[in-house]
This record gives sequence, C-alpha cells and structure tokens, in this order.
Amino acid sequence: MDLNTIGSIASIIGVVLSIISLIIVSNVLIKIKKINIEDNSNNFNQNAKGKNNKQSIRQS
Repeated sequence: MDLNTIGSIASIIGVVLSIISLIIVSNVLIKIKKINIEDNSNNFNQNAKGKNNKQSIRQS
C-alpha cells in the first residue's frame, strides 16, 4: 500500500460520502417544500371559506 493507492481510495470514499450527503440534503429540502406547499394550500382553503362566510352574511 503506497501513498498513491491510499490517496485514490480516500478520494473515492470522499466522492461517495459527498454524493450520499447531497442525496440526504435534497430529500430534506423536498420534504420542507412539500410541507410549505401543504400549509399554503390549507391557508388558501381557510381564506376561501372565510370569504364565502362573509358573502353569505352579507346576503342574509
């Protein structure tokens, strides 16, 4: 085991670890975006219900 083989093995391990970390980070970001989208849709639905309630109160 000379230094060249040790260095190449270490670089391969580093590349694999960086790819794994990129996959983990992208999955976390996708989950965060999905949560934000769900929250926004819930807020939109609540706003729409509130507008409908105001309109029905005005009509009555």
